[in-house]
Amino acid sequence: DGVISTFIDLLMTNEPDTVKHCCAALCQLAQDSASCKKIVELGAVPHIVAGVETGDDLTKYSCCSVLSALSFHVGCRQTLVSMGALTALISLAKMGDDPTSLRCSLAFANLSCEPTVQGTMIEQDVLPILTQLSDGYSISYSEENQQYIAKALCNLSCHVGFEKKMIEQDCVKSLMMIGMVRSVAPMTKQVCAKALQNLLSLDSQERLCEEGLVSTITSFSKLSDEPTMKTCAQIFNFLSTNEVGRSKLVEKKAALFACIGLLRSSSLATKIIVGKTVCNLLCHKDSQAATVEVGAVEKLEKIATLGDAESELNCAKSFFLICGSESNREVMTNVNAMKIIILLARSPNPETSAYAVKVIANLAQFEDTRLDLLDNNVIMALVALTENAGLSREQVTLIAYSFSNLSMVERFAGKLVQESVVAALLRIQNFLGDGSVAALIANTIRSMVGCQDTLEMMVEDGAIELLALLSKVVDSNWAESVFYDANFACFKFARYGDILRKELIARGALQIIGGGGGYQGSHEFAVASMFLLSLNTEYRVSVADGVSGSVLIKLAMEEPDTMMTQNASQALFMLSKSEKSRNLLVEAGLPAALVKLCRSDNEDIRGSASQALKNLSSEGGDGLEEGTVSALIAMSEGNSDNSVSNFDDGALVQPEQIAVDAGKFSLDEVHKPEVHMDEFAPLVVTVIKEMGGDAPSGKGPAAPPAPTMASQDVPHKPVVDEEVDQKNEDDENLSKVMLYAKMNVPQDLLNDDSILEEDEVGEGAGEPTQPVITEEKEIEKEIAVANNRMSQSGPGQRATVRSSKASPVSPPMPTRGDVLGPKEKQAKARRRRRSIQAKKKREAEEKKAEEGLSFDQQAANAGLF
Repeated sequence: DGVISTFIDLLMTNEPDTVKHCCAALCQLAQDSASCKKIVELGAVPHIVAGVETGDDLTKYSCCSVLSALSFHVGCRQTLVSMGALTALISLAKMGDDPTSLRCSLAFANLSCEPTVQGTMIEQDVLPILTQLSDGYSISYSEENQQYIAKALCNLSCHVGFEKKMIEQDCVKSLMMIGMVRSVAPMTKQVCAKALQNLLSLDSQERLCEEGLVSTITSFSKLSDEPTMKTCAQIFNFLSTNEVGRSKLVEKKAALFACIGLLRSSSLATKIIVGKTVCNLLCHKDSQAATVEVGAVEKLEKIATLGDAESELNCAKSFFLICGSESNREVMTNVNAMKIIILLARSPNPETSAYAVKVIANLAQFEDTRLDLLDNNVIMALVALTENAGLSREQVTLIAYSFSNLSMVERFAGKLVQESVVAALLRIQNFLGDGSVAALIANTIRSMVGCQDTLEMMVEDGAIELLALLSKVVDSNWAESVFYDANFACFKFARYGDILRKELIARGALQIIGGGGGYQGSHEFAVASMFLLSLNTEYRVSVADGVSGSVLIKLAMEEPDTMMTQNASQALFMLSKSEKSRNLLVEAGLPAALVKLCRSDNEDIRGSASQALKNLSSEGGDGLEEGTVSALIAMSEGNSDNSVSNFDDGALVQPEQIAVDAGKFSLDEVHKPEVHMDEFAPLVVTVIKEMGGDAPSGKGPAAPPAPTMASQDVPHKPVVDEEVDQKNEDDENLSKVMLYAKMNVPQDLLNDDSILEEDEVGEGAGEPTQPVITEEKEIEKEIAVANNRMSQSGPGQRATVRSSKASPVSPPMPTRGDVLGPKEKQAKARRRRRSIQAKKKREAEEKKAEEGLSFDQQAANAGLF
């Protein structure tokens, strides 16, 4: 803390060199994260900003490095901006050298991560600087620089309300250039995609598309980077939700291919977004054809099997809204879409199942798709659906439509029976409880009886009971159709043989047959069925009794000389052979009918009628007057051959079958896709703006080198340290002795020890008692004493002071008797000399202010060196 505070104090001097070196020092300290916080807290930032404004280039480099380093710390960012760092960075960005510009880009990226300063950055015109930096205004197109700029723009695009300003200041162009041209790193492209998404809105989409948004995202979609793929999917989805966006996508087929291609992602979330986009495009008229053309229908299977319930529903809706077009149905057949549609019909999601059933019901109307459905086991799926008690009335009705239309494929009639369609139809009727689908069910049964091999199975499954039920609930609008189909089915059962004739009687078929007499189209099959039943003695009373007998007599007289009349006359003949049935028919008006038939031009009819009259007259002709019977016999004998005594199946005149009118069983308009196209609500993906992030810690240029120290031509001043080793002290002492060797020192001074004693007393007491003498005198005195002491050390050992050119001679060691040896004396003299030098230094410093001379010059003048 003390070091940083000191540097801040020095910065406040505003002295250029001092500021420069202090900024360089702070630059080095800022490389340590612990110091950064202190630099900001202690108020260094304003002084660094001031250094940018007033300093030279070296100072600016250091200041930029400090600001860049401080921007890495989240807690410092808001303070940096509030203290004017943005202005400084903008100024630094214009310097034109690569390291400084890169540091500015890094700082902008880091600062823009702070939401509270994003608006300030935009307002202080950081955007133009970023776009200039990205354009190579002052720095090469380095990947690192482009990524920092992209991150800064992405972060700033998160600030709500400034999107328009960013677009107007060419940020979109810069992002596209960075992502498409200048960068190669997937991370940089990812950040660009996020920034474009942040700027995209209903108001801006047209401008962004004009600047190349669709092409850019198409390019980004080819990357394997998962976050980028997801961002692209979200942008495609946004465009698919409105007419303008869809038109831009449809203009470029490459964009549609790219969008569908994102299904390769390993991210479920991304695939779900793509699925919504594809469904949006398929479910709108303006984009449906183009989307089908690029293969979207085939991809619906993949989308529907993602395991996402919403995706399943979306696919079911899409299939429904495209199946109304013949060309689309052809595509669906080619890609075997029926398989997934049938799978969706069995979805546990009721809404998904309902839409899938709608699709099946629509496809079943057309010959080109019926076979495809049947080949994919649609019958099994529909039958299984009827077992679901949770079906809606609409679903049940659509299943009935589907069965009716699918049953029109003759070769599948037996398969329908084998897969329990009769039981399913019975469940449908019981569920609805009215005659709303009676015609559909009757038509389905009529179609299924076309397979002889499964007639017994149909009867076992309850087909006759179902027809009888329909005959009771059918409304007048569909009665004609229902009774025709029901009587046709009964005829088929009766034609099969004795086994099913018995079942017809037992299961209530005569009610259907009798009811058919009331409808023109059903007459022939009703009469034919009664003839076949009359061939068996045990069923004759049942046929003659009730409504069926009356209907038979009525129909016999209605249209003479027709195939139906012939079958009726033959039936009456067979019934007349049984006494009980004969009596029942007489009560219903049989004699009058026979009289009329005897007048027919058809020989077979007359023959049958005459034989029936004979049967009536047998056993006394009960119920008839004798004259009437005789007259009838006489009349008949003159006009017919009476040799016929019995009939079999071969006598039946085959009724003419009317072809099924498929148009009668087409879906109501409310179930067709065309009327629902405008009801589709676009599938919107909720998107939250994403930050681009800050620069990785430790990145960016290294700190600039510290500035060199300026040197001055001043005399060299030796520095004496008390802690130098003893050898150096000895050498110094000897040199100083040599310095004064030539001085002419008086002999009385050399031998006067009182001076030294006074020195010792003065130093010990702290206050000298003698007047202060000059330095030269002191030194001379000390040297003389030292020489005197050494001369007394013994013969041959006396040292003399030589000239400065003579070689130095080490002084001898002092004797034990000396209180202070020569070396001790020299050290004491040295300390004394230093004390004097220090005093003179202080005096020189005091004079400096008055005389204006430098300290070094005053010291030189004072003779200190």
